[in-house]
Amino acid sequence: MKKATHENITSLYEATTTQKTGEETKNDKTNEQKQENVYRCLDRAVEVIEKDINSTPHIMMKRIEADAAVIATLNIVAELLPPHIQEQIKKVIALHNEAWKTETLSPEGDTPRKPLAQSLQHWIQRFTLITHK
Repeated sequence: MKKATHENITSLYEATTTQKTGEETKNDKTNEQKQENVYRCLDRAVEVIEKDINSTPHIMMKRIEADAAVIATLNIVAELLPPHIQEQIKKVIALHNEAWKTETLSPEGDTPRKPLAQSLQHWIQRFTLITHK
């Protein structure tokens, strides 16, 4: 049996550390690739959204296009987040889809999304201020 010398312990430690680092590097590369894919997808989404919004003369259609784009973007970005947060985002998207299935019409020139969007924006701003103190 080999004696536990400093060199043996050091080489065992280095081998273990190298193995962990290799696994971490693999995970980092996977995460970087995932982030790069999401970045490219979002970059393309911005181009498409800008083009659609600028080429659509009807305000209501612009709002609908922007709303759909936001949901698609949220779905894309969710891929970068942990699974339990992805589930919450899926619930938000499901609620959004449920709201769009509602058959009641909004008043002329109004969209049913605007008050909720303003409320959420205010809440998110407050939450951001609280968490960054």
